[in-house]
Amino acid sequence: MYQRNRRGHLHPYVIVLATLLAVMALPAGTVAQPPTPPPVPKVTGVTPAVVAPGDRITIRGRNFVQIRAVTMAGIALKHRVRSQKRITAQAPPYAARGPVIVQARGGVAASPRMVVVKPKLDVRPTSGPIGGSLTVSGNGFT
Repeated sequence: MYQRNRRGHLHPYVIVLATLLAVMALPAGTVAQPPTPPPVPKVTGVTPAVVAPGDRITIRGRNFVQIRAVTMAGIALKHRVRSQKRITAQAPPYAARGPVIVQARGGVAASPRMVVVKPKLDVRPTSGPIGGSLTVSGNGFT
């Protein structure tokens, strides 16, 4: 019915014609309004403030719509938008410190406070002679 290019998309002149017909169909004196831009997100808090690598972080705020990315210290975090007011994310896999940044189509928002990711440590033995050896293991080292 409509002219399509090799990829199956409508040709630009078909889109222009359809737009003109839609505008002409408006009642006299009516002005076509541009689409409403998406709302700017706002981060009001992040809990907990101190986490271990890989722990869950809860981000609270508003206007969490069309989220593109959640980052901390320049590291992209795995995240899930739970509602327009709450996002859960996984802390980075190593020690870091910084605000949590939420990037949405409507803008960018930063947490009001820093979040600290501390490495998990295990020291063995827990006691011993002076000059003895220790083994430190864990994750989150940089």
